[in-house]
Amino acid sequence: MKYIFILIVALLIGLAVYIIYKDNKSKESGVDSKVAEARISPEINIGITGFDTINPFLSKNKDVQYLSKLIYRSLMRIAPDFKIQNDLAEEWSKLTDATYLIKLKNDIAWSDGSKFTAGDVKFTIDSVKNFQGDSIYKDNVKDIANVEIIDDYTIKIYLNNAVPFFEYMLSFPMLSANDYDGNTLESKTGSPVSMGDYTVSSISNDLIVLQKNENLTSLKKPDNPNSIKTININLYDSAAALYSNLKRGNIDFINTSNIDYETYIGIIGFSSSISPDREFDYIAVNTKNAVLSQKEVREAVNYAIDKQNIVQNIYNNKYLASNFPLDNGSYLYDKENQSYSADKVKSVLGSNGWVYKNSMWQKSNYTLNFNLIVEADNKNRVLAAQNIQQQLGAAGININVIQVSSGDYQNYIKNKNYDLLLTGDVMPLSPDLSSYFGADNLFNYDNAEIGSILGEVDDIQDAALLKEKYKRIAEIYDDELPFISLYFSPNISIASPDIKGVLDHNWNDVFYNINSWYKMSK
Repeated sequence: MKYIFILIVALLIGLAVYIIYKDNKSKESGVDSKVAEARISPEINIGITGFDTINPFLSKNKDVQYLSKLIYRSLMRIAPDFKIQNDLAEEWSKLTDATYLIKLKNDIAWSDGSKFTAGDVKFTIDSVKNFQGDSIYKDNVKDIANVEIIDDYTIKIYLNNAVPFFEYMLSFPMLSANDYDGNTLESKTGSPVSMGDYTVSSISNDLIVLQKNENLTSLKKPDNPNSIKTININLYDSAAALYSNLKRGNIDFINTSNIDYETYIGIIGFSSSISPDREFDYIAVNTKNAVLSQKEVREAVNYAIDKQNIVQNIYNNKYLASNFPLDNGSYLYDKENQSYSADKVKSVLGSNGWVYKNSMWQKSNYTLNFNLIVEADNKNRVLAAQNIQQQLGAAGININVIQVSSGDYQNYIKNKNYDLLLTGDVMPLSPDLSSYFGADNLFNYDNAEIGSILGEVDDIQDAALLKEKYKRIAEIYDDELPFISLYFSPNISIASPDIKGVLDHNWNDVFYNINSWYKMSK
């Protein structure tokens, strides 16, 4: 009996070791043990609307821009935390404020077998610069004066003027010069020669099929052996058809900025991933105003605003409350600043000589009474301004919401003759903050230390040192508050429960982690 017992124990230990080994091997491949035993589907179905052309330089469709990152590659690419990374560039250096030297990887082939060289880079940049129509990538190359080919895998880029963090501008798709054979951008609207993780297999009126580029060593994270082999891009005429097909299970994934999408698909049966989009709203403060020049007043205004209240009541709880322009997932910002607190409004004003009397804060001959300018045609901002008016009124700060025409609104911005102004920006790819803290900013604000830091950061390559510099800018911002950050618009990815893996993304690249995705079959 003793030997039988020992044998049974040994068998159980062996079985446990096998299960643990199998589970660990599955986890190494990005799939847990239960998933490993299930059948994995080799393809997913994505839905988009408003398709115009697969050519990313001609398309005005946001979804096409995302999909192009699966088909094409760039000199540089941007991670979900907005760090810049080499892609087709092996290395780069800034020779002067307006000159960059870039060494290319020398082992990259196009899907037709030809080699990627410096000639392709020059062709792409020159083609976009010379393109007579509109292109989303025009701004990326507008400051490039010339591209000089040093050798097959080295280029030198000359700029017309210094561009802060110009390396971020190099994140646009590269084109094959041989594929175009001297023709213009408009000449290619069909299946392109490419070198991304996927290649275009076919294009029809209602379907584009992408196939995994098995001959390419991806520069992204190592492939999951169960990763997606085929991507079917279903083309729909309307958002209603898109949502309907998602709800019925005909497609597995969509991306949207519609904050009311739950009205169409419900709240059960899907997973969503929300990241900040490019639209950043804030309250501009005229720091030359006699009262608003006192930073305790700006601080009190900030404490009196419950940003989450605005997000919930105006933006269906889908916008993302923000504390800083880089509070969008950027690795350069991880500090929370002053937030809503009625008690702190009283504390900061009371400790600086303000007295609360007749439901309003007063000091000498001053009261806290300001005009808040908002563009009348922007209905959501008007509602947000009225919400802010109520919140500040409850804190003893009187706000008059002034709705103005688009023309008058631009004049207020141009002349900077306002108290408070509800406005917003489309955020750039790079972490350039000169529009907020540099010369001639909207807030009539000047800080010598920030000015000095802005003059340094563009030349800093060390990520840790760069982060320290931005941390200091954020600290000064928290103390001075020349503007009051409010929120970012959302970028929303919605997936069926069958899609597994890392769906993290930023507004620049929805499919950054697609090599970790896999789909459970039904």
